[in-house]
Amino acid sequence: KMTESTNGQNMAASKCLVEELSMLKESSLEAVDSPELESKFTSYMHIDREVQKEFWHIVKSVADLDEAQLILLCGSVGDGKSHILSYYSKNEPETMAKFKIHNDSTASFYKTKPAIETLKETLACFSDERISNSKEKWIIAINLGTLTNFLNGDTDNKFTKLRSYVDNQKILENAVPDEKTDITGNFHYVNFSDYHLYTLENEKAKSEYIKAILKKITDDNQNNMFHSSYVHNCLSCSNGDRCPVK
Repeated sequence: KMTESTNGQNMAASKCLVEELSMLKESSLEAVDSPELESKFTSYMHIDREVQKEFWHIVKSVADLDEAQLILLCGSVGDGKSHILSYYSKNEPETMAKFKIHNDSTASFYKTKPAIETLKETLACFSDERISNSKEKWIIAINLGTLTNFLNGDTDNKFTKLRSYVDNQKILENAVPDEKTDITGNFHYVNFSDYHLYTLENEKAKSEYIKAILKKITDDNQNNMFHSSYVHNCLSCSNGDRCPVK
């Protein structure tokens, strides 16, 4: 009887390395993550990052507080917000279960209403009128542009407390606040834009994060589908001598 691990290895080995590498494309289905689903691919490719550590520190600090808590997970499209949510939903389910999650701030509940209306409903418990009596805890993954549109669209001034927090923390500015707020109050944020993939050192660009990704792809590891495909396919492929990928 074929074991599950052996079956998985054979399935990986049956795919050409080019097919396996296509999972790394931004347009691939494997590149899309959600809090409800984490694939073996995204699980294997996970790399700890400083932004992740900051996020989890905030989550643990406010998870058991008896008052409304809103964590804004801010950034740009494709920077890893969804992956962090899916990673902790899988690995820390008890803590994450204490929060409601709104992952797609560009999605609308309605066919005839814009996504901002959905966001207003989601954040209603954090309005000036309701926040003092609310005990709800939410994690909102939101692009900076969407956050800007939401606050600009608050013409009724129902979210002035949230707007003041965003302004004071300079979340929408290309700047780091003079002093980041301690983990007190109702609002908290982590901004992917505050963390850069590259650093300059001795007139050279360096990236420990990118280096770690390349190591994941090339590592001799039984869970590495890329290396498995290379060993089982490329080394015996009749086109190997002519294949630029090999």
